[in-house]
Amino acid sequence: MKHFLYFLGGLSLGCFLGVKYSEKHFESLTRKEIEEVRQHFKARIQEIEAEHDEVVKQNNKVIKQQAKNIKDADVMIRETTLYADEQIRAAQKAAADAAGEALARYGQTSEIEETTEESKIPVLDYDDGMGNFGSAANLAPINVRVEVPAMPLLIAQEAFFNTDVEFQEYHYTFYAGDKVLTDKEERELSESEIRMLIGMSINEMVEKFGWAHDEDEDVLYFRNFQMKMDVEITRNQGRYSQDVMGLGG
Repeated sequence: MKHFLYFLGGLSLGCFLGVKYSEKHFESLTRKEIEEVRQHFKARIQEIEAEHDEVVKQNNKVIKQQAKNIKDADVMIRETTLYADEQIRAAQKAAADAAGEALARYGQTSEIEETTEESKIPVLDYDDGMGNFGSAANLAPINVRVEVPAMPLLIAQEAFFNTDVEFQEYHYTFYAGDKVLTDKEERELSESEIRMLIGMSINEMVEKFGWAHDEDEDVLYFRNFQMKMDVEITRNQGRYSQDVMGLGG
């Protein structure tokens, strides 16, 4: 009986120790597996973050390259536009110079065809550019050639709006701030174009404002007989570079 009790006690102790060992063993295995899984997901997260960072880096490089391309394209467009404007201005100046030379070769005066009946010439108050003020004849005699002035004349407002003279009317703007004369398209006229148009330089023209004391001192009227043009020039106190070109002061 005594030996049997020892046997049972030993068996119970063995079972107890076996259970405890098994618990610790399986607990160790569980912890190991959990740690492996944790390390696996940790490594995967790091890989995902690295991939994300690389994608962001590549996107930033693409964005920077695109921004550089856009900037380069803007520079190219501006340079091309400036070059085109220079070529247009050069062509316009060459055309104006050629027209001025042609007009100079044409001669100092031209004649109107002989009239076979009495023709009436409208009265023109004028300034001939040399300080002389006067009026044209009221009547031209029968069968008399009438000389037409070779150079444009500064005329009064009344003469400009006289419908008996069938000249085409043209309107120009003079920007007093930087002494620029422009046409209706806001294109700056060259010095040769100005001389061909009104028969004087722009500085000479400036001195004419206010010559007719009973008229608007900011408006001048010219008659170009050779080109069959009546020219109205309105003075603007602003600056062409600012008001039209949008440049700084």
